[in-house]
Amino acid sequence: NLIGSDSFNSDRISGPGIFVEYQNKCVIESNEVRFIGRMTSDPVTGISEKIGISVGTPFWHVGISKTFGTNNVISGNYVHDILDEPGSSSAVGIAVATFNTGSSTGNTISNNVIYNVRSLALCAGIAHAGGYGDRIVFNSINLYGSLGLSSEGAHGIRIFETSDSALVIKNNSIQLDFTYTGTSSILRSYCITLPSATYNWGTGGCNYNDYYFPPANLKIRIGGIGTSSLFTPYSTMPSWRFVFTPMQDLLSFSDDPKYISATYLFPLSSSPLLGG
Repeated sequence: NLIGSDSFNSDRISGPGIFVEYQNKCVIESNEVRFIGRMTSDPVTGISEKIGISVGTPFWHVGISKTFGTNNVISGNYVHDILDEPGSSSAVGIAVATFNTGSSTGNTISNNVIYNVRSLALCAGIAHAGGYGDRIVFNSINLYGSLGLSSEGAHGIRIFETSDSALVIKNNSIQLDFTYTGTSSILRSYCITLPSATYNWGTGGCNYNDYYFPPANLKIRIGGIGTSSLFTPYSTMPSWRFVFTPMQDLLSFSDDPKYISATYLFPLSSSPLLGG
């Protein structure tokens, strides 16, 4: 399916392009979701949060209200141009927030391509909250553009809560490159963020990922720990690996993925992703 307009015109969608809640075993696969949100302060109708694909809840900036849901699959989708340039709402490529009392939620977010997701409020390629045992694997993310320093910043992958335990976060390629207005020295954007250094990985784990930002960009870091706009930053792979016990991302790296272009996230023949 092709969901969304061909630009940010009067025909564009305001709220989530695809949204399911209180569901089990949904398969959301091989869709292109595009041009969700707004680039100017034009009126917004419907749900205000700008999300490409949302499972569980369509609200991420003001608060997250998780809903029951298990074993949903979000795979092979192209999600791009999810924006709220005025900045009052979140912008998220793919969001999952479900729970299942007593056992794993078992959701999978895999093989998706996500690019050009941006807002002055919360901004994330993939955002996760709620259940445990979910898989976030083999996704390609490229976030770029200009952010104001009032922003909470951009996150390639953002894990919101310590209850999001035992996640599997592997084989993802994440590239960030933002410019910022203003002169604040506060770091604002991260390839990946988790809520706590005591995060419970359980039987899951984080590995084989590529976290990249241009070294000259002083406003971006590999990882961050926290739950608000001010995260504890980690700028190198060795420092990030030692955040957790047991250590994570031992075979992950931070190299230019060499995408064919900013919007065509296939690797060139010289990419470190090939064979990595």
